[in-house]
Amino acid sequence: QEFMYQVIGRRRRMDKIEQLKQKLEAIQQKLSQMDVREFYKQIAERKNPRFDERYSMYFANSFHEIDPYKIDPQLVFVENNLHRKLFKNAMSFWSVPVSGGYGRRINILVWDKYHGKVMGVVGLCDSLIGLGLRDNYIGWSKEQKETRLYSTLTAYILGAVPPYHHFLVSKLVAMLVGSVEVVQYFKEKYKDKETTIMKRKPILELATIDTMTVFGQSAIYHCLKEWEFVGFTNGFSHVHLSDIWKEVYRIAVDMNIPVIHPDKTAYQTGSNWKIQVLKKVFRHLNIDENILYTGHKRGYYIRPLISNWKEFLQCKTDQVDYMNRTAEEYVTIWRKKWLQKGISRLERTPQIDINVVKRQRCLFQPKCVI
Repeated sequence: QEFMYQVIGRRRRMDKIEQLKQKLEAIQQKLSQMDVREFYKQIAERKNPRFDERYSMYFANSFHEIDPYKIDPQLVFVENNLHRKLFKNAMSFWSVPVSGGYGRRINILVWDKYHGKVMGVVGLCDSLIGLGLRDNYIGWSKEQKETRLYSTLTAYILGAVPPYHHFLVSKLVAMLVGSVEVVQYFKEKYKDKETTIMKRKPILELATIDTMTVFGQSAIYHCLKEWEFVGFTNGFSHVHLSDIWKEVYRIAVDMNIPVIHPDKTAYQTGSNWKIQVLKKVFRHLNIDENILYTGHKRGYYIRPLISNWKEFLQCKTDQVDYMNRTAEEYVTIWRKKWLQKGISRLERTPQIDINVVKRQRCLFQPKCVI
């Protein structure tokens, strides 16, 4: 009887493997035939949060509701249930898959105090351990990275929500993410905290924020002197395999393929970890690892917050010299340089009169407070 159970178990496992191979072939074929943007959009529609209409009063329906000259941006750090609901709803506007981030998280709403609406969001999380493009640019060793990686964060989501994107609010969000207020919040939130893996208390400074754009170089960071474009990734990803991830992991466990068991740490549930698990399973099953290669190279950007950021990350100094500004200063820069450009762009759009836009704000819309 035990032998029969083993035979049945083996057959079921082989059936699962065959089904997995068929799904991988279908994904590969679909990716080769479809525009990459459309492919990611379809994944986003399945994976990203759905908009909850109960919170629609906190979001503007169109730019007709907004008087651009009275926009009053402020940072709201996500700390209560309402903030979390609004942040989740904002994620629904993204047309690419958005992860929930890994490890440490600082989620921020950019709130229009005058109109009582969400303008944009930014989510910060632990940086990837293995990212050759970044590591080569910083020039740190493995030991230096283990010591100073804590002083970096990654923006896993960053941008404006409609209709504020018309007023180039994404550029404002990209500036605000490195503001004095964000650094202060980071220090307050993580003071006296030990690192999860090394069990030590690191120097609590935020040296850089980085991000990866989905479709190459992004207009958001263009002409923003705070951000540096470093280059493109090598084109490997697991995002297009998100639908079959759970199957792959179950097969790995069933077949005793050695994988690190996730325990909710940044280093064992992150993007690098998933790719490593996929590679091990594919090798074990003689599946071509090139299924992970999409040829779709992401743009990598970095935002130094201190003038001596490379020396600090290379452990050559413990002293830091911050060069970021306050949120109020970044708002002033955005008003002078970018807001008017957004308004001018709307004025050049056929059938749009910015004066009508200003007069026809929907006054019946509630002015929300959070």
